[in-house]
Amino acid sequence: MLQPWQVLAGAFAMCYRHPGRFIVPAALAAVPGMLLSILYIQDVHGRNASVGVFEFALVIVSIVLGTYLECILPVLTAHTLDGRTLSWTHALTWARKMHVFWGVLGVSLLYAFAVLCGLLLLVVPGIIFSALFLCAIPARVLGDFRSGNALSESKRLMRPVLWKGALTLAIILLIPFLASLLLDLFNTVTRGFASYSSAAIIRSAIWGVLSAVLIKPVVGVALSLVYITRTGGVEALRPDVFESYVPVAPDEVKNP
Repeated sequence: MLQPWQVLAGAFAMCYRHPGRFIVPAALAAVPGMLLSILYIQDVHGRNASVGVFEFALVIVSIVLGTYLECILPVLTAHTLDGRTLSWTHALTWARKMHVFWGVLGVSLLYAFAVLCGLLLLVVPGIIFSALFLCAIPARVLGDFRSGNALSESKRLMRPVLWKGALTLAIILLIPFLASLLLDLFNTVTRGFASYSSAAIIRSAIWGVLSAVLIKPVVGVALSLVYITRTGGVEALRPDVFESYVPVAPDEVKNP
């Protein structure tokens, strides 16, 4: 397994060398969250039923888009790591054709439930569960394991390098946590502990959008890199990751 800082550096480099593949879909997936933030600012000054219904619809759309983003990030990572060119739209087509959406959503729910159970016991079990199931989503997408099996496969891969996995997870989560903490401290100093001013809400909303656009794809790529290196490279992935729905350049099309 790569060292934690190598994983993070590789993920940052991959995302920001290919922003059209990684940053653009993350920005599109963040649009519902941005609209929710705008509606929340309006709710501070008064609420109505129609806004509530629209907020609920935006939450559903946000979950759908976020899940599809989780589906395509491992595929894009595998293609980029192998030196292949694949747009995020073609990766989305692949995810839809392979019907991985519900599997990824199921893995996400099972992962959240397992981590929550660990945190209810003590903080340390929660960290251990988080590290063990670190590769569950890439295992579902790139390894074609079903939801429960994806968690078991991640556990099998991560158990020998448990503490490296925990450190990788800590480094991945440290950047958004520190940035959010600094933003909260700034709001507290400038507006007070119970501040719900529009300015403070706007700053928090802007940070939320930036976090979703600039950090979430890095996290998805980092987890995919961990999975790919632990399984032995791109050669060990499911074959149809590269065989299906890959765009062909015009000069590669042969005349019949």
